[in-house]
Amino acid sequence: MNIMDLILIISIILIASIHMIAPDHWMPLTVLSIKRSYSLGNIVFISALIGFLHSFISIIISLLILYLGLSLLNFTDLKYFSLALIFIVCIYFLVGLFKERKESNTLENSSLMVSILPDPAIIPFIINSSILGMNFLIFSIILFISISSLALAFISVLVNRGIIKALSKLKPYYADYLIIIILIITAIYILFE
Repeated sequence: MNIMDLILIISIILIASIHMIAPDHWMPLTVLSIKRSYSLGNIVFISALIGFLHSFISIIISLLILYLGLSLLNFTDLKYFSLALIFIVCIYFLVGLFKERKESNTLENSSLMVSILPDPAIIPFIINSSILGMNFLIFSIILFISISSLALAFISVLVNRGIIKALSKLKPYYADYLIIIILIITAIYILFE
């Protein structure tokens, strides 16, 4: 494993964990758990399940895009396909940032389904992992799903126990800014790999 592979692994860990800090992932469960007086065990189980479903669906979509990309492009062009997807995902997050900042929707009105919906941020990482071989791709998938599930469970427990009250004041778009930065760093990594 070289330094570039390590950078990709660290990026996957950062995307999985930072993304789960966004309140739209844990806030619906927090509101529901307070309303229904969920036990700590239920909070951990439900939040880990939501994290799993969110990351699993994101991975399935990423693999479908990878398959389509490989069907239409040769393996050399996959690098540029990945860069184009990073650009598209960054635009997606930027549009979302402007939309979130203009709207003043309360997160309490969102549902648990919003927490499960897929996220495109992992797509370029899955494509790049595939370039490094099947074992690396499988490792990346397991890593992303595991970190996402654990991160959401951990954050949900901390928020529900009142340990990190400041997180409830976090605007979702701050996590999006961090994800955009990680995507740009990843694009630079892919460009010079």
